[in-house]
Amino acid sequence: MRTASGRWRCADQGDPDRLLVEEVQSLDNNSVALMNHQTMSQVGCKSGDTILLKGGGKETVAIALQDESVSRGRIQMNAVLRRNAAVDAGDALQIQSLPNCPWGRRVTVRPSRAPAADQAGLKAWYQQYFADALRPVHKGDIFSKPAAPGMPAIDFIVTDVDPPDYCIVAPDTRVALAQLSGEQGVTKNQDVRGRQQREAAKQQQREAAAQRQQREAAAQRQQREAAAQRQQREAVERQQREAAERQQREVAAQRQQREAVERQQRETAQLMSDAEMAARLQVEFDAEVANHYTAAAEQEQREAAERSRREAAEQEQREAAERWERQVAQMASDAEMAARLQAGLDAEAEAEASVSRQQGDSEHPDCILTPQPQMPQMPPQQSPGFGSDVLCCYCLDRPATAGVLHMDSVHKILCRDCAVVLKEQRLADCPVCLKKIECFVMRVF
Repeated sequence: MRTASGRWRCADQGDPDRLLVEEVQSLDNNSVALMNHQTMSQVGCKSGDTILLKGGGKETVAIALQDESVSRGRIQMNAVLRRNAAVDAGDALQIQSLPNCPWGRRVTVRPSRAPAADQAGLKAWYQQYFADALRPVHKGDIFSKPAAPGMPAIDFIVTDVDPPDYCIVAPDTRVALAQLSGEQGVTKNQDVRGRQQREAAKQQQREAAAQRQQREAAAQRQQREAAAQRQQREAVERQQREAAERQQREVAAQRQQREAVERQQRETAQLMSDAEMAARLQVEFDAEVANHYTAAAEQEQREAAERSRREAAEQEQREAAERWERQVAQMASDAEMAARLQAGLDAEAEAEASVSRQQGDSEHPDCILTPQPQMPQMPPQQSPGFGSDVLCCYCLDRPATAGVLHMDSVHKILCRDCAVVLKEQRLADCPVCLKKIECFVMRVF
């Protein structure tokens, strides 16, 4: 497909199946086309694949080889392959991959003119040409035998291919030579020799001029392409440098941000640790203070309770001592009163006895009054002092630890067991002072 300017559109111009042809001088293989791997990916082939080349009204086949020195969208071929595709350097070429190119059964070639001599050497040469490699051929292809001592250069034309159109010449492919009669060759040479020479000279001139123009155009194109590539490389390098600097700045910013975050995390962790330590210390201090105050309060409570107990005990002792003193005084007063009463009774009894004696003596002088014996008086029980050991007045065996309460005094005169027994018997009066018993006290201090 041609553009509005009449040139073929190539792969880098939007058509991935068309490439620009470049000339290569160092390639002597007539069956090889060079491309880089990106161009091969665009046209859908790999290195070593067979490809179909469509140029200016002709087709040919070749083997694609990878060469990274070739620019993208370009294909390099030698002069023989360009002639078979009918293209020159700078022309557009359409590529088609042939993954299933058949193996040839028979290939027929014909020399472009009748050889002068050495038919055997000529046959040996083209057989060796096909034996060197698995060469793809297309009907109409031309390949040349270079000049040799005693034999000029000669072109061979592929006139027939089986299977049709194109195939790969394998070791078992039969290569046949189409013969030309000597008379026909001589007659033809005599008729057209001058015309061919003139046409060849003109053709050489035209080709020389075209090649010069092509070289100049190629040189200019290469210069423009080199300048564009240089500018593109500089732009790419500048973009890469800017991208690298931007990436470095971003990396530095990210590193600074990470460092700031890590520093903040460490500071936060340290603050939290300090806060936890302070809280723990405060809790321990508060616990110690609380324990101290609690212990002090408990100690004060114990001391206060002990003081209260001692004061209560002292008060009870004072009250018991006062009660005991009052009891002792009451007992002494009762004993004195009993002694006075007993003395009065004794005096009255003695007076009566004296009167009776006097009367009896007067009435019965013979009667002798015998004084009646008096009952020995029990000495009043001495009231023991506070804290002395007193025996129970009921059993006279166990110490007196209980007493009886009447009015505002207590007589400690009973043991506990006797107090229980007398309480059950409902004893009403005190054995000491005969006062009304209000209640029994089971333990008197």
